[in-house]
Amino acid sequence: PTKDGRGKPDVVAPGMFITSARSDGRTDTFNCGTPISSVGTSLATPQVSGAAALVRDYFKQGFYPSGSRVASDSITKLSAVLVKSIIIASAVRVYS
Repeated sequence: PTKDGRGKPDVVAPGMFITSARSDGRTDTFNCGTPISSVGTSLATPQVSGAAALVRDYFKQGFYPSGSRVASDSITKLSAVLVKSIIIASAVRVYS
């Protein structure tokens, strides 16, 4: 929490025991190689980025406010602050 007791709005994602694709190192094969498990922020960051992309797409496709796709409800200019706020508001509190 902050000094005045408010919850600090960090967004975190799992970074332990994440299975991902490993490149075979060749650009001509388009082969992801064999899956690997690893730990760290390099694996957590894409999860939050993916969540942000899904939030943005939800509004762009016109699912808000009805939950059904309505083209006339499409919101194409969504600020990064709004996307982050939606992610924070939908998060589950983590206690340490």
